[in-house]
Amino acid sequence: MRTVCVALLLVSLTSTSALAQTSSADSNPLLGTWTLNVAKSSIDYAPLPRDESRTYRAAPNDGMIFSVEGTDGAGASYAYGSTAAVDGREYPMPGTGTRNGGDAVSWTLVDPRTVHAVVMRTGDVVNRVVLAVSSDGTVLTITENGTGPDGSPTHGVRVYDRR
Repeated sequence: MRTVCVALLLVSLTSTSALAQTSSADSNPLLGTWTLNVAKSSIDYAPLPRDESRTYRAAPNDGMIFSVEGTDGAGASYAYGSTAAVDGREYPMPGTGTRNGGDAVSWTLVDPRTVHAVVMRTGDVVNRVVLAVSSDGTVLTITENGTGPDGSPTHGVRVYDRR
């Protein structure tokens, strides 16, 4: 009888954990892995990356963990990411190849499918970004407007497909 009770408890805990993960993914359509669709994307400040993958995972307190990996237009690899709450506060964004040399990010939820991000470099805003997930949840569009390291304006629209 004790073995049956322990088995039922383990099944219950596993089911609850799986349900919680499903609930997080359902409530935040940004969660998952996205692959850059180069043919549908454009940027005005450099050649498009040859490839890029972005992954967003749930973090405690309704936060997100994101990581970006890719190969830029010149063939150099880059990778960066952050763990941040979606609360408008600034969080470190370590790595290489960040947009406009950013070293920190803040996220604010606009609506269930849209997040506004501000990318900063040493406290100054260098990029304002809108991340929007399509109504069917299969496409992520990232629109960015910023200031490059040389002070010139930058603009890009990147389209990602859910992997």
